[in-house]
Amino acid sequence: MQPDAFADVVETVVKRALSPVVARLAVLESQVGTADVNGLRERVAIVEAKAAIPGPPGPAGPPGPAGQDGRHGIDGKDGSAGLRFVGVYVQGKQYDAGDLVTHDGSAWHCGESTTTARPGDGSRVWQLMVKRGKDAKGRADG
Repeated sequence: MQPDAFADVVETVVKRALSPVVARLAVLESQVGTADVNGLRERVAIVEAKAAIPGPPGPAGPPGPAGQDGRHGIDGKDGSAGLRFVGVYVQGKQYDAGDLVTHDGSAWHCGESTTTARPGDGSRVWQLMVKRGKDAKGRADG
């Protein structure tokens, strides 16, 4: 069978298979006028333009677990350290678990209680949270 003849056969089979669907669609289109569709579009547009009306508030959830010093913990477990920004690292100052400091342009989190170690010295006491970026060069604003 030649490709053109095969295409003609496929076209005929598809048209026959779809003819009931096409007929039903024509009936539906004749029943619903253009004015009805346009009116529906206008009503939908009005509803979409209206501000949402919030529903009633739901019931309050249970309180979260208290962390160290009454703060909520990082991992949600009772007694775990919360996060507290204490400013720029000061050499010799004691830091506790959960303290956040900045040092050399980076942000560090203290994971152990009572340390005087310096962030970035290789100890596991401090964990790098935000690494310092590169300085801009050749920019008018930097």
